[in-house]
Amino acid sequence: MMYASGTETSRSLNLLRAFQVREFRVDVSSGQNGAPMWTYDGTTRSIIGVVSYGGDEVAGGVWFGGENQAIVSAFIA
Repeated sequence: MMYASGTETSRSLNLLRAFQVREFRVDVSSGQNGAPMWTYDGTTRSIIGVVSYGGDEVAGGVWFGGENQAIVSAFIA
């Protein structure tokens, strides 16, 4: 199992979220597409998306928040 952490990129904050994508400063390797993106606030872990692209120093994918949150919640229900 691979674990990495990094901050959200400015491109993600300023552009990609409008397209329901989040991007982080983190390295991923081939074969890690489809892995969950997590957030941890010190108490609770939450899946916030799925890795769909990446490489050295940046990775991102579909974000489960924003407009996608209702779709994901309906699917889970």
